[in-house]
Amino acid sequence: MVAQLLLILAVQQPQVAATVNRSELAVGDTLVLNVTATTVGSGWLQLTDPTLQGLEIYRKGQVSSVQVVGGEERRETVRTFYLRATIPGRAIIGPARLQHGVRSVRTREINVTVTGSAGPSDTALPFLRSLLATSRPPSGRDDVTVTIELSSDSLVIGEQLDMVVVAWFPRRLRARLRNPPTLEPPRVSGAWIYQSTSPTGVISSREVDGDWYDLHIHHQTVFPLSTEGFEIGRATINYNMPLTFSFLSRELRHVVLSEVPDVKLVPPPPAGRPEDFEGAAGRDITFELDVSDTELVVGEAATVAATIEGFGNVALWPEPNINWPHGLRVYPLDVSFTVAPVAGVIGGSKQFTYLVVPDSAGTHRIEPRAYGYFELQEHRYKQARARSIELTTPQGRTVTASRSDPPSLMSEGRRPVAELLLATAPTWIWVILSVMAPMVALLARYEWRRTEMVRRTKRHQRNPLDDAGVRFRRLLETLVPEAAHREGMPLEEALRAAGLEDSLAAHAARLRDRLTNAVYGPDGASDSDELVAEVEEVLGVLTKAGRSAGRSGGVILLWLLVIAPAVASAQVRAAETLYDARAYVEAADSFASRAGAEPRVAAHWFNLGNARYMNGEAQRARLSWIRAARLSPRTTTIRRALSLTDPDRVTARTMWISPITPFEAFTISLASWIVAWLLLGLRVRRRRTALLLTLSVIGAGYGVFVSYSYERPIAVVITNQTPFRGAPYGTAEASGFLNSGMAVRVTDARGAWLLVSRGRQKGWLLATEVERL
Repeated sequence: MVAQLLLILAVQQPQVAATVNRSELAVGDTLVLNVTATTVGSGWLQLTDPTLQGLEIYRKGQVSSVQVVGGEERRETVRTFYLRATIPGRAIIGPARLQHGVRSVRTREINVTVTGSAGPSDTALPFLRSLLATSRPPSGRDDVTVTIELSSDSLVIGEQLDMVVVAWFPRRLRARLRNPPTLEPPRVSGAWIYQSTSPTGVISSREVDGDWYDLHIHHQTVFPLSTEGFEIGRATINYNMPLTFSFLSRELRHVVLSEVPDVKLVPPPPAGRPEDFEGAAGRDITFELDVSDTELVVGEAATVAATIEGFGNVALWPEPNINWPHGLRVYPLDVSFTVAPVAGVIGGSKQFTYLVVPDSAGTHRIEPRAYGYFELQEHRYKQARARSIELTTPQGRTVTASRSDPPSLMSEGRRPVAELLLATAPTWIWVILSVMAPMVALLARYEWRRTEMVRRTKRHQRNPLDDAGVRFRRLLETLVPEAAHREGMPLEEALRAAGLEDSLAAHAARLRDRLTNAVYGPDGASDSDELVAEVEEVLGVLTKAGRSAGRSGGVILLWLLVIAPAVASAQVRAAETLYDARAYVEAADSFASRAGAEPRVAAHWFNLGNARYMNGEAQRARLSWIRAARLSPRTTTIRRALSLTDPDRVTARTMWISPITPFEAFTISLASWIVAWLLLGLRVRRRRTALLLTLSVIGAGYGVFVSYSYERPIAVVITNQTPFRGAPYGTAEASGFLNSGMAVRVTDARGAWLLVSRGRQKGWLLATEVERL
């Protein structure tokens, strides 16, 4: 009987056990600790976490289960801790305590052996050790502090600045946390930032006045870009502290902020600055020029690589200046850079690649200019020089490529009249005209009958003298502007200036005064028949005189419309002459200048595409032909030229061509709108008016849609195997590669980088790797 009672009491006694998956590990390795608590019966339950020394908690979880055995409730709770070793030596896992009602049990203490060094800051990164030495611990036992340690508080633009965020966290406070604290670095603006490969998180532990502190760090390398706009924010460390020791207790969020550091930036000194200095700064910079092949035939291509190597902000080093000889065509290709930190100092190389094609035989000498930079270590300007290289092209050997020639050059046509009207006239004129059309139509319908009645009444009352006077005044207006406001001698002098004889000008002026007195005088005209006959005679004489006087104006108009364009055409035939002489580079430059001066003429873009295509630039040629096709979409010659290139389906859909231009759509819309309201004012059938109004709305909507589609920024990749990078820097991982001729949409720009999209993919490309449409 006593034995059974002891067995029951033993079963009802709460039990707790702690186990680890390993007893030996290295610094940074993971250890799993399981604390299992078993209780029988109901009652108040509390499980207290063990204390840790040399270990940190980076994640933990809990699983509970309840079973009824023999009418008694049996509860089992398993709390799992994922620990990381922080310091070498002996790590201690203190006892976990279980409280169930009035009963209390605890686990045994567990010792774990930790091997390895005290942290990379003590060996691999000495500059971190020096920065950590300047960081001060908290003044209180349970205080948490965050500081930003800088490698220098005064530096030159382009010099490296190491920024280390150091957070001191008491271990006794850390043991009460359910989740590890979160360290957030400050926001830095106006700088180029390299994310350091040095370790983050807890890298060391320090004992201060008998209390242990874990040091959390975050390291960044910063290169300020200018003296203005550079700013360092505050660093923060966040942690949630339970209000009680219960596992289900609520947590209070704590945020600790750092102070804002003060950094003094100065530009490179003006003394001794070279004239061609472009802002390069660094240490031990070297400049080299290399070529893939030194002997080429005419038309064969070679690759020239200009490499700049040293320490500094590699990504922003400017392009070197190279004197390219005549007879050598140069096409910039890829720009790439690699970063290789040495003992915490950022360094590497940046390479500019060019494709060169000789146009003529002989020796082509490529001489690079000295690369000027500011030496940060010596605080003075220096120059890095590269050796010159020579390319030899033998006589009588050329490379020919089999391809179809594009259609002949187009003559320089003129822009359509509708497009000239819509493009040259201000927009507000067309807005007013569109608004006035319905107003005039409604007013015409309202005044139609009354105006018709008044017109019929005046037709019966009109006399011959009134008709003759109206025709005489109109003729005078054609000869002399504002003739209605001139009388007597001013009118006579104006008629003489228009080319009439003195006697005829004086007679016409006197006759106009007699007509005015006859119509508006109090007594009217006593001899109206005689005055009408005299007016008719003078009208005939003035008509003949006006024709002879207008001949000189006709000669001037003929010059403006026929002779001047012919002379201008003869002056600009130089581009066509260069094209016929197979000087395609110079011809392309000439056609490009024409297209820049008159971007709405399709012939300029088509001819530019021909010159680029014959020069071997098929992708750039297609862009020019697309510009021409968008201006003149129904031209067969342009369509035939576009068929020489074969884009992929996505590219063809991205750079689509509308069958009508936006100007044509707007012209149809505006004309339909005005005609519809005029017909409405003339009381034509409403069905036709509604049809024209519908056509106007459709035309305007289609014009807006095409204009929006054409204005979206599009670019075409001009090199094969172009990396589709995930971030705007050269060492970023590429999610794929794009071939030459693929079209992308440009969504954003950041310096020399473009954020583009192709389908559902997004990535970064260099601006030199694409050609904008």
